[in-house]
Order: sequence, then structure tokens, then C-alpha cells
Amino acid sequence: MFQGLSLEQAPPFSVPLRFFLTAPLMALLAGGLWLFAPTEQLVTRWSPVWLATTHLIVLGFMAMVMIGALFQMLPVVIGAPVARPRLFGGTVQVLWVAGVLSLANGFRWSVAELLTVGGVLLSLATVILVTVFLECFFRSRSAYATAVAMRWAVIALAIAVTVGLLLLGGHVGWWSLWRPLGTRLHIVWGLWGWVFLLIVGVSYQVIPMFYVTSPYPNWLKDLLAPLVVGMLALLSLVTWMEVQVGRPAYVAWSLALLIGGLALSCLSYAAITAARIRRRKRKIKDPTLRFWFLALGSASLAALGAVLFGLEGLVETFQSKTELTIGALAIWGGAVSVIQGMLFKIVPFLVWFHLHAHTTRHPTLLGKKVPHMKQILGDEVVRRQWWLHLGSLGIFVLSPWVHESLYHLGAGVVVAQALHQFWQLVRAARLEFKTRSQWEIEASAASK
Repeated sequence: MFQGLSLEQAPPFSVPLRFFLTAPLMALLAGGLWLFAPTEQLVTRWSPVWLATTHLIVLGFMAMVMIGALFQMLPVVIGAPVARPRLFGGTVQVLWVAGVLSLANGFRWSVAELLTVGGVLLSLATVILVTVFLECFFRSRSAYATAVAMRWAVIALAIAVTVGLLLLGGHVGWWSLWRPLGTRLHIVWGLWGWVFLLIVGVSYQVIPMFYVTSPYPNWLKDLLAPLVVGMLALLSLVTWMEVQVGRPAYVAWSLALLIGGLALSCLSYAAITAARIRRRKRKIKDPTLRFWFLALGSASLAALGAVLFGLEGLVETFQSKTELTIGALAIWGGAVSVIQGMLFKIVPFLVWFHLHAHTTRHPTLLGKKVPHMKQILGDEVVRRQWWLHLGSLGIFVLSPWVHESLYHLGAGVVVAQALHQFWQLVRAARLEFKTRSQWEIEASAASK
């Protein structure tokens, strides 16, 4: 189960935990904004409400968990621990949270000063983050597939943030707003480069480990990340050509082929992952698998939708509705589903691991019974979260086509699932703290 992992180099539990606990609170804020948003501002993704809530989910929830996972996995997977993880983790988290909140409020209320502050804080956090992580990769020089995918994901994050800052300058009024072509690059480097590649890299490790499946095929691990990055680089070049010469036939066909290639990469990964899970060696029912299947199906539909959306004239009549639907499938159905499911796997595992490690470091605690993962966060907890998440996704997909006021119902479900997830993660963290404290009290009493 732990073959090839450097578990002894894992950071303190508080380092990833602070990111994991903050993430549901960001989703809670997004749900609150949706809940009280005027219905007319929910019609198009360019509205202040959508810009604010999208960044709260993508930067506040998704990126928060992904950054915490990187702080946890880099030392363990590639054997290169982050120097002074508490200092760097705490600094990045404070800057990131303050930056996301400033950015979201700047978008929601159209305040240029808040957008500027948010951009500066997120830039500082990204510079620290990318520098620290790339230093770990350089020190390790690991060619392991997970490390390669993670390395490209971190580089993609830097590119997505850079393009985002250029767009932010347009919102503030420093120069013309480069939309929609700049937005295209911001989205593809953010979702396909940063989010997709990091999920891919993490899954190479956690799918076989947690669900006892056979490893991913070597050809996929060797080719997928470099191919995706290559297509993203070409897509950036073609987008620059589109700015220079417009959209003649050769540019349009190049865009279609590249978007189709990215969609095919997503579909291939989804099909192979689903097959691995279905043929897993340990057939015990695990409710977190529902999140994986939902994510794989939603991401596949979003990828196909992106291809169709690129065909001019096919969806012009329903452009805004289609954009919102594809966004809901890609972000809430794809990425958020994986992250929700993995939080209910990773946090119990970390609680178990750190308690187990505590007993091995202190001989007087040898033989102490460590709670197993199901005792930390049980299946019923995961199932409740699953139904809340499935309900919110269904509402978000239907809302553009039925009526925008349905988003308020979806927002209420988002608030409920964010509160539920936050409380369950707090319970798990308290269990680790209380168990360790009780052991120390007993050990101290026994020594007297």
C-alpha cells in the first residue's frame, strides 16, 4: 500500500489541515453570494456575481485543497520535504485567503482597489508557492509519473495566474480587457493545466493505494502530462495568431483540433480510471467512489461540450446557457467532486497516519489502539455529503435551462454541504488532537 512512499518525511498534520479546513468556508461564502444574488445577475458568467463566486470556488475551495495536498504529498511522493513547512504553509495560506477574499469582493462590488489588493496578494502567494515547490522538484529530480504531472501542474498554475493578472489589469482599467481570448487561456491553463494535471498526478498514487486497483498503464503515465502541456502551448500560440490575423480557416481548424485533443485526453483518462476502479481487487463498497464516478462522467460531458461549443453557429442561440452548463459540469461536477471525495479519504488517512506515527515515536505508547479510517469519518457521513453534492450539481446544470432563480435553491444546498463538510473535518481533527493528548496524559501518569 505504501510502496515507494517516504512517509517519515511527511509534514506536521497542521500544515495540510489548515488548507483543508479553510476550503469549505470559501465554498460557504460562494453559496452565500449565490443565495442573495439578484436573479438578473445569474444569467451570464460575465456578471459580477459569477466572477466573484467562480473565483471563490476555483481559488478559495479547489486551489486551497490542492495546495494543501501538495504540501502533504511532495515530501512523501518525491522525497523532497518543503523546508520549514509551517512557516511557508502559514504564509501562503494567509496571503491566499486574503487575496481571494479581496478579489471576490472586488468583482462582486466592482471596486478596483480591492481587485488590485487581491491581485497583489495572490501574486505574492503564487511566487512563494511556485518557488518553494519547484525547488523541491529540482532537489528531487524525480522522474516518477506523479512527480512529473505535479511539476507541470505547478508551472501551469503560474501561467494561469499570470494571465489572470493581465485580465485583472483590464478590469481595473490599466489597459483594455483582453476578452474573450485572454479568458480562454486563463481557463485552459487553470482547468486543464493546473487542476486536471494535478488530479491526474495525485490519482496515479491514491487510486491504487486507497482502492487497491492495478497501477495505471505506463504509456498513459509517460504521455498524458507532456501531451496536455504541449497542446496547451500550441493553443496559446494559435490564440496569439487569432489576435494578429483574426480567425481564418486554418486558425479555426487548429483551435478545433487542439480543443478536441484536450477533450480526448480527458476522455481517455476518465475511461481508464473508471475501468481501474470497476476492476479493483478489493470489492468493498466505498461511498467516496461515487464522487469519482460523478467527476469522471461530468468532466467527460464538459469536454465533449467544449468541443461542440467550439463549432461556430451550433450553440450561438444558447451561448450563455451552454457556457454556464459546461462550467457547472467541469468545475462543480468534475473538479469539485474529486476534491470532495478525496477530502473524506485523505483527512481520515492523515489522522490515522499521524496517530500511528506518534505511537512509534514514543515507546511508552506502543500497543495503543489507533482508530481506523471508518471510525474517523464513517460511510454515512460520506453518503450525506454525496447526496448534497449531487443535488447541488443537478440544480446548477438545470438552472440555465429552467429558470435562473433555481440557483438560489442550489445555493442553499451548497451552504448546507459546506457546513456539513467543515464540521466533519473539524471532528476528525479534534479526534486526532484529543486522542494524542489523552495518550500523553496517560503516559505522563504512568511514568510517575
